[in-house]
Amino acid sequence: MLRLPPTSRLFSIRHVNCDSTEDAIALKEAKRKARNVRKNENRKLQLLTDPDYYERYYERQSDHFRKWYQKPEVRERIRVKHKLDRLRKLAEDPHYNLKKMIFRWCYRYPWVCEELDWKSHVPVSSEQRISRLCTGCGCRRTGGQRLWFRRKYDPDLYDCFTCFLGTDPVQALPRGCEDVRTIMGLRVRKGVLDAQGFTSKSSSGDTAKDSKESEP
Repeated sequence: MLRLPPTSRLFSIRHVNCDSTEDAIALKEAKRKARNVRKNENRKLQLLTDPDYYERYYERQSDHFRKWYQKPEVRERIRVKHKLDRLRKLAEDPHYNLKKMIFRWCYRYPWVCEELDWKSHVPVSSEQRISRLCTGCGCRRTGGQRLWFRRKYDPDLYDCFTCFLGTDPVQALPRGCEDVRTIMGLRVRKGVLDAQGFTSKSSSGDTAKDSKESEP
């Protein structure tokens, strides 16, 4: 007896609604982002509250960066990026070179910090990064800085480099050196000021008093 083939058709159960699939993917991505946000917040909190974790974390980061930086293509990409960043900053900030110059002077030459007549602050540089609370912006530099500026009228108060410079870095330069732009010129100007008796030691009292009265 001849049997006819069945007339019914079979459909795969793998076909699902496309909208449901897209919603599931979006939900999964949202959960992943929320999980990463919580993870980053927990890490930041632990970095601020656990010195041992802070040291281990940045030690691992430093090792990873050293290995990554050894790659020639990475070093070239960083070099190009730094060059473009410098050109951009020069175009946006007319005081960019002056800010770098002040930092370089204070960090490299101790006599710049100790023997010039700074108006309201005393530069304090160190080989190691030091974490302090900046009085100007109220932020604690957890990573630390090598250069801080101690307020003359209160040695317990420090300002970070950005807050010290303010909006006019020219006025942040030592008294009598506002127009100097080279380290050689600064040496010559210091000799002239010393000969005239305008040293940081002889005028520190008046400067501290003036800065205290000018503070809000």
